[in-house]
Amino acid sequence: MIHILCTKISESFHQNGFKKLLAELPKVMQSKANSYRRWQDQQAFLLGRLLVKEGVKKFGYTKDPLVNFQYNTFGKPFIDGSINFNISHSQSYVVCAISNYCNLGIDIEKRNSIPLDSFKTQFSEEEWNEISISKNSTLTYYEYWTKKEATTKGVGKGVSIPFSSFTFKENTTQIEGVTWYIYPINLDEKLDYSVHLACNKRIDPKDIRIENIIFK
Repeated sequence: MIHILCTKISESFHQNGFKKLLAELPKVMQSKANSYRRWQDQQAFLLGRLLVKEGVKKFGYTKDPLVNFQYNTFGKPFIDGSINFNISHSQSYVVCAISNYCNLGIDIEKRNSIPLDSFKTQFSEEEWNEISISKNSTLTYYEYWTKKEATTKGVGKGVSIPFSSFTFKENTTQIEGVTWYIYPINLDEKLDYSVHLACNKRIDPKDIRIENIIFK
């Protein structure tokens, strides 16, 4: 089972609930949150950790996961070697994917207008051709981008894996001999966001549970 929890960033929460819930984080995380200059980034950091706390409950984990974070050599966090999670945020949304079944990564991106040609080198020739001829090049770009971002986050080696070094065929790709499976996540058809989940094991899409969380 994979649980995907999502929540919204809001100015009203920052004014009314931020300080109270921030105090529930370990001191080092409080300092990290406060180190961001923009209130949106402060809140995104807090909400991501709160989503982790909510998510582990679904697997019967009773300890505070935030004091049990462990990190691989590239800095990717996990919990007690058994629960894998990944956090992503973009503009108004924060999402967290969590599982005790597979390694995973998730990425969400607001589909803002950008100079697409600046990112040509991030894609394989086949992928870039598809972006270029698409009737909606911006949409196709963000679909590929979130697939790649989610996959590299799942691998957990950060920027050491160039986006252009792997390509997707029928929503699968291989990195270092491991097959990664990609699943589109539909938070809301009306939202102008692209979201993809990457897993190193094939799963039934019916086993992906999506839940909206409201913090007060």
